[in-house]
Amino acid sequence: MNGLRGGASPGAGPGAGPGIGPGVGPGVGPGSSIIAFLRGRLNSRVTVETTAGTIFGTLIAIGEDYVQIAEPNGSIVIIPLRSFLSIA
Repeated sequence: MNGLRGGASPGAGPGAGPGIGPGVGPGVGPGSSIIAFLRGRLNSRVTVETTAGTIFGTLIAIGEDYVQIAEPNGSIVIIPLRSFLSIA
């Protein structure tokens, strides 16, 4: 026996997995408002400030923890929601 007796398995705790912040995913808390806002902007032009810089283009897809934006030059950019700083 490994010393664990029932209960949760090791490694899974608060903040495990993707999301907007520790323990927050698209269906819970602040992340759900971001997803709702983005759904209303699908196929519209958006500007997203991220930790890596500004992305401008057409919002073409919304995943569980990312979005895809088609830039004017034809490039497709995948942005994790955890990288978002602001959306306009």
